[in-house]
Amino acid sequence: VSLKERRRLIIAHRESPLTMIDIDNMRRLTEAGAIIAPLNPGFYLLPKSIAEIVDFMAGKLLDLLNVPHDLDTRWDEHLARSADDGAIPE
Repeated sequence: VSLKERRRLIIAHRESPLTMIDIDNMRRLTEAGAIIAPLNPGFYLLPKSIAEIVDFMAGKLLDLLNVPHDLDTRWDEHLARSADDGAIPE
């Protein structure tokens, strides 16, 4: 229904490894206008806990849904927050 009504459809795939059926279905969904957002953690922000990894992935999905949040998901904002804390990441 979302694709038919031209609403945003986000698929957050978490299973691994991917089968050819998964890949083909994701290709078809993308061609139809869906967004495939694999739940891959971003380690470039140097998470210190599992909760920070979960927050990162949740924040990425919230970004795609245009839902405001305060989760640390963007490198430039992460650098600014780190500078405010007095710790610049390497």
